[in-house]
Amino acid sequence: MSTKKLIAAILFLAVIAAVALGIVISRKNSAESQVTALNAEIETIKGQIEEAVKNAAAQVQSAKDEMQQAADEATQAVNAQLEEAKQALQAAEDKAAQLAAELKTAQDAAAELTEAKEKAEAEARQATEELNRIRAAVSAVMNGTPEEEAVPIAMIYYENADHTVHAYGNDFTAGVTASVADVQAEGAYTASLTFDQPAEGLYFLALSIENAEQAYPGWVIDVKEVKVNGEAIALGKGYTTSDDGLRTRVNLFNEWETKLPDDARALTADLTDASAAIVSPEAFTAVETLEVTFDYLSPETVAAARAVAAEAAEAAEAPAEAPAENQ
Repeated sequence: MSTKKLIAAILFLAVIAAVALGIVISRKNSAESQVTALNAEIETIKGQIEEAVKNAAAQVQSAKDEMQQAADEATQAVNAQLEEAKQALQAAEDKAAQLAAELKTAQDAAAELTEAKEKAEAEARQATEELNRIRAAVSAVMNGTPEEEAVPIAMIYYENADHTVHAYGNDFTAGVTASVADVQAEGAYTASLTFDQPAEGLYFLALSIENAEQAYPGWVIDVKEVKVNGEAIALGKGYTTSDDGLRTRVNLFNEWETKLPDDARALTADLTDASAAIVSPEAFTAVETLEVTFDYLSPETVAAARAVAAEAAEAAEAPAEAPAENQ
């Protein structure tokens, strides 16, 4: 081969090698550029990831804080509700205790009312029985058929001046109410009359104990006080008697009885000036209430009182002893 061809071949090969080297170098540089770009992208992505991680961490922390705040608020609300519930429960327990106490009080009051009602009913039955017994005794006397076991009943007999109002035993003018006394032993008693309309004047007045003459023969009625409309009036000297052998009576104003009866008796033995009219009609103007208070005395008590009075009188009349002379 000639030298020219050899040189030409060598040059061709050199050109080819240079081209190849250029290509390699170009590709290397391109690869390096790509690697650099990739590294930049990687760094960018890493930054984005780190930023995203930071943001996510911040969001998680914010969410945790919000959840914690919500939990705290919920806990506070629950605690407040629990406290309200405890207070409501305590108030309910207090109210229940109060209601229980009130119920106990009401039950006790109901028991007391029941007891009081039963007692009142028993007393009412007893009072009714007593009233019926008294009415029967008075009726028996008024009808002239007293029973031996009839209880003595003290009552006022009254008739006004014009005879329009009266109270005799069981015969009463309408509007007149009597309060009687059940007389079964010695003691002080009171009988009264009440008038719906004022009664004018006085025609007759007496205190009578029905059935007493047979049950308590010889006993004495000692009138202590007579009140007209609540005011005590003056009294004269009276006596106890009986006009039918049944009733024991004191005439307070009886103008027909002018003579002292044989059975007249009094606390004192001296019946001088004793009268069947010991009150004044002048005191009986517009009578709305009439009340007589008296002592009922046995013959033994009367005798004892008279003995004491006699001894006192003798002592008062006895001359005083002369003082002894000095020795």
